[in-house]
Amino acid sequence: MTTSIEKKLYLAQTYTLKCILSFVVFFLFIPRVFAQTNAFFDFFPQPAQLIQRDESNVAIVSISGKVFTSTQTDVSLIVYKNKKVFFYKKQKLLFSAVNQPANSAPFSFTPIINAELSEYDFKCYTFIGKDSVLIKDANEVVCGDNIIIYGQSNALAEPVDEIVKFKDEFKFGRSALSNFEKNEFSWVISRQWNHFSAGLIGLEIQRQLIGKYKIPIGIINGAVGNKSIDELSLRDEASHDNPSTIYGRLLKRTKALGLDRNVRLIVWRQGESEALEPSYNNNYDKKFDKLRKQLYEDYPALKKIYTFQNNIYFGNNTSAGNLRDFQRTIKSKYTDCEVMSTFGTPTFDGLHYKYEGYQQNGVQVSRQIARDFYDSKDTDDVDAPNVQSAYFTTKKDSLILVFDKNQKIIFPKEEPKKDVNHPSSNVKDYIYLDGKVADISGVAATENYVILKLKNPSIAQKISYAPDYYTADFLMVLPGINQIVNARGVRALTFKDVVIATPKIQIQGEWDSISNKRVVINWETPKFLNLNYAIEKSQFSANNFYEFVVTGAATFIDNKVKKGVNYYYRIRVKDASGVVSYSNVIKISTNSDANTSISNIDNDDLLVYPNPVTDGVALTLTPLFEQPIKTVHISDARGVRVLNVQNLKPEILLQTQNLSAGVYIIEAILEDNTKIIKRFVVQ
Repeated sequence: MTTSIEKKLYLAQTYTLKCILSFVVFFLFIPRVFAQTNAFFDFFPQPAQLIQRDESNVAIVSISGKVFTSTQTDVSLIVYKNKKVFFYKKQKLLFSAVNQPANSAPFSFTPIINAELSEYDFKCYTFIGKDSVLIKDANEVVCGDNIIIYGQSNALAEPVDEIVKFKDEFKFGRSALSNFEKNEFSWVISRQWNHFSAGLIGLEIQRQLIGKYKIPIGIINGAVGNKSIDELSLRDEASHDNPSTIYGRLLKRTKALGLDRNVRLIVWRQGESEALEPSYNNNYDKKFDKLRKQLYEDYPALKKIYTFQNNIYFGNNTSAGNLRDFQRTIKSKYTDCEVMSTFGTPTFDGLHYKYEGYQQNGVQVSRQIARDFYDSKDTDDVDAPNVQSAYFTTKKDSLILVFDKNQKIIFPKEEPKKDVNHPSSNVKDYIYLDGKVADISGVAATENYVILKLKNPSIAQKISYAPDYYTADFLMVLPGINQIVNARGVRALTFKDVVIATPKIQIQGEWDSISNKRVVINWETPKFLNLNYAIEKSQFSANNFYEFVVTGAATFIDNKVKKGVNYYYRIRVKDASGVVSYSNVIKISTNSDANTSISNIDNDDLLVYPNPVTDGVALTLTPLFEQPIKTVHISDARGVRVLNVQNLKPEILLQTQNLSAGVYIIEAILEDNTKIIKRFVVQ
């Protein structure tokens, strides 16, 4: 009996002690308002904010500010991760007339949060002795990736009757609401009531990336329907974030949300306005280049722009196909850009799409994003097949289309025509030679090649895939055309007026440092062609080539070389029509040193324009590769160096006012000492 009473007393005492400890914790960490604190924050997270992760998959949250209430003695920050204390730090407040502004006390904290499916709550307190008061807080903060979507209505992707079909809500998805009149900008969690703020493509990107890669995703959609690229790139040069422009409104919003300095990827979908405008004058390339430069100025952490090629729209704009063809080539012109097809997207109504169409767009661009930013192993056939070249077989009765390497191309089977009143649904009937429907008797596809068997030999010079626009009759069949696809079902990009020519051969070579006696040259031979290759060689400079061997093989070993000499090689291909096609030129130094110099001359990865250039006009060099150029040397035709430029930016301007008329050589030296050589002419 006594033991039972003692046990009860012990339990009662233990319970009382726990209550006292709980009260102490409550007293230390839970705010009690006793006096207002005057404080200013340079930065503090916003409620529900998605803070951009860095390359280490974390975010350093640099919280700082000043307290102006001199009675306060300390300031503290508590960060909760999934409602448990994750970070705690307390600082003394030192008020001084030296501080700016005077009689203030600065403070700063730098908690590090992880890019993962976790929520963080931030609470900042000030103290008078042991008494504390909460002065700032933000709940449901996450760390991950923010994605900007920009363009017109198909980027906005928020048709009222379709947006309601998206039923999912994402605890770790974010978008934003804006009130420019009141200058109010707020983060919101992806829920049914605010789906319009992300749009259907953005929501599908969130679903794919959050679900598969377990990282929060924010979508900032700044698209506006029925707007041209001119309207969307218009910028107040005195104040880039001036909300009087569409571009300025997006930038102002990203600044208010703390994104403009660290967002890494943008999805751009636009071009419908130009494709539907009969007076469009084929200058989209210049306008896109201008917009891209602006984006890099205002979003300095930007690494990738994901673009979409237009679908085929109603009207009579014969330049709509030219616009699509520029969009097709964006990736080859800008290595920081990707392109996705839209021709063949389901639920197309001639301009817009239903839920399923936007969902497909979101899925496909998500795979590209995952490959580039999430180390995804799902990389096979995630890009839209893009034609690289076209050439006839020797008898010109078959035409070969070469798509990107590593693409598995599938050409659909021919379907019987419904009746004479319906247009054909067979994709071969939308392939054109010199603007006329190609007379194709059969089609085969193997690896990344499509072989078009012609009913009669052809002398056509250009080939196109898909018409410029459709008519009212074509609308009936357009959604039913079975497009050229890859093994993943991703539709091929349409193309217009691709030149049919003997394929250009790319050669490579090396000095055999093991034997120290020979140069080995090799190249990839075009399939379905039996060609002979004349190998030309030059010593000391690239100005005195001579033919020294003809071969039908894909490799050659040159034993007639000496150590310490610079040799230059190129291949000349001559087809049955007599057209001569030269390969690139390579320079090889026969040196046993490990730092043997091997470089390409006239490398297509370095754009030089205008070329020829008029005396006094700036020459622009645009590298189409990621590695920066550290030095550029300019030499005249005699080899005399006339200009050196160092500490270069991504795009290089060279002044030509001091250069006489003539031929010059540009020698661009990369960080790894690789040399790229281009010629240009001053008139």
